[in-house]
Amino acid sequence: MSKILPKVASGSAVVWLLAAVFSSIGCNAANPTAPTVRACETNNTARVTFENRSGTGTVYAVVWDGSTVETLGAGVKGEAHTVTAGMPHSLLFKVANSSRHACNISWPNLAQCSSHTFWCTY
Repeated sequence: MSKILPKVASGSAVVWLLAAVFSSIGCNAANPTAPTVRACETNNTARVTFENRSGTGTVYAVVWDGSTVETLGAGVKGEAHTVTAGMPHSLLFKVANSSRHACNISWPNLAQCSSHTFWCTY
C-alpha cells in the first residue's frame, strides 16, 4: 500500500511567502511604538545616596567631586543624587565642621543607570 504525500513548496517559495507575511505585519500596525529609552541612558547618568552609619553620633559632611553635597547626622540616609556615569568621581566623608576625614577618599566610577548607596562608619 502506498501513501500519498502532499507536495511541499520549494524552499525559495516558502522563504518569499514568510517574508511577505512578516513584512506586512509591521507595515499594517495601527500604532507602532518606538523602544522606550530611559533618561539615564539618554543623559548617561547614575543615582547615588549617602548614609551616615556612625556608631559614635558623629555628623558627616559628604564631599562629592570637591563640593559638600550633604551633611548627615548619625543614622541618616540622605537624598538621591543624579551624577554622571562612566567616569571616576571623588567621594570623601569628613567630620562636619572640621578638616578631619571620617573615612578614606574613594573614587567610584558608576555604570550607566546604576544606583549605589555609599556610607561611612567612623
